[in-house]
Amino acid sequence: MELDYHEVLVRAVCRLICEDEDDYEDEKEYEDKATAFLVAKNKVITATHTIKNYYEEGTTIYLQFRNIDSTPVERTAIPIKTSNEQDVITILELNEPVETNYLSFIEYEPEKNYMYETYGYPVVKWSSGQPIDGLISRKVEENMTNNFDWDLDLDVRNSKIDNFAGLSGSPLLVNGRLAGVIITQAVAKKKAISLGAISLSKIKTILENGGLEVLVDAQDTRSEIQVIRDVENVNYENHIFIAMLESANIFDHELCQEEFFNAEIKREEVDSKEFENEVLNYYNLRKKVHSIWKTKHYSYQNEDDGYLLLSEVNERIEDLDNTVLKSDYDINIFIKKGMLHQLSEQLKVGWVKNYSTKLQEYLQNKDAENAD
Repeated sequence: MELDYHEVLVRAVCRLICEDEDDYEDEKEYEDKATAFLVAKNKVITATHTIKNYYEEGTTIYLQFRNIDSTPVERTAIPIKTSNEQDVITILELNEPVETNYLSFIEYEPEKNYMYETYGYPVVKWSSGQPIDGLISRKVEENMTNNFDWDLDLDVRNSKIDNFAGLSGSPLLVNGRLAGVIITQAVAKKKAISLGAISLSKIKTILENGGLEVLVDAQDTRSEIQVIRDVENVNYENHIFIAMLESANIFDHELCQEEFFNAEIKREEVDSKEFENEVLNYYNLRKKVHSIWKTKHYSYQNEDDGYLLLSEVNERIEDLDNTVLKSDYDINIFIKKGMLHQLSEQLKVGWVKNYSTKLQEYLQNKDAENAD
């Protein structure tokens, strides 16, 4: 069965422990806890400072993948030959490949106020792992003084976690793309106020020297533009987004139809213009809406009822309407909610955990009923 976006993420992320063999076997309270993530069947990436004891004392690097099987998948690892202690990140080679999906870096530059997400193993959530999301609060540009290792500040002030120690080495995802690595946290009055991340542009040479391919972004804004349709005469009954709602037992969807209708009207208006900024604004907004859904969908476990997820995503859109989702081009909240259903029409959004499977079952049952 094909895994969805967040299932791939949590499977690829692992706990990292840099300890003496005797201490590891004794299962004591590990001192050096961190996170790493798969970028090939036999390679992971982490923040270099998390394995300082490997360089200084020759301790062993242990990895524990806890979301692949019912029991942890354990490996040991060493830095690849091209890695060195001065690099911000390190590519580690596993003693044995891990048979699961892995993450690939994509040529993409995050910007201030973009939404980010990550998953890792902060010490306070060491057993279960923790998804985290928020806004990029600052991007250090080339003309700015940067006396530290990272170039992205990530806002975590709304998080319930006070301490993100152990999260270093986690993947940074922005708009669904692997775009960097979490490096550190900033603390004020014993509470974490931000995370520091290193973007792809700062580590691309390290990746390429380590034999890792950086993919070209296939999600070009223009590629999402659909053929203009006469939305006033749409038979919504035959639309995928309606089937997606009903496959999640959401049958009261008149408001969703109106939202989709308004989003389609706006899309057609934007597509018919030659103002590139307005086109980019519309599709960038839709990517942000998509990112909001991804963050909520990750932790959603219900496989049959999507009402709560739909409600939570809509509430989040309302919360961010005048900040992250603010637009200078007359795109109201009704349209922003309608973007969800545009994405659903493209099979990029669903309302239950395994939405692709549920949609397929729903359509098959509907075909069988029509055949009868």
